[in-house]
Amino acid sequence: MPGSCATCWSRGTTSTSGTGTLHLTLIGIVGVLGDVNRLATFNPGQMLPGRAAKIASGEFSPPSFEVTMARKDVRLMIEEAQRHGVELPVMRGVAAAYDEAIARGDGALDSSAVARV
Repeated sequence: MPGSCATCWSRGTTSTSGTGTLHLTLIGIVGVLGDVNRLATFNPGQMLPGRAAKIASGEFSPPSFEVTMARKDVRLMIEEAQRHGVELPVMRGVAAAYDEAIARGDGALDSSAVARV
């Protein structure tokens, strides 16, 4: 799980669904980071303009983080949460979106390709 924390943040907290708070809570619950208060100055929203530009341009290569790797991290988050009796219902939807991207052949593209229709 420790290797998944960066992805947890980059995938969750830039959404408007509140999953970032859920991830922060999960990280605190499972004790991955210890004192989560030290993340008070972390601002994953700073990544949003770059991600939005990739989505708007339709250019998903070269990837900064592949769809397949993001999907793996989502799986790890869900599994770790379940091990601790925590459900992540929003992450099931995120997993499905990544699965659709992989099925259409976008697995090696940047993870923002998940937004491609």
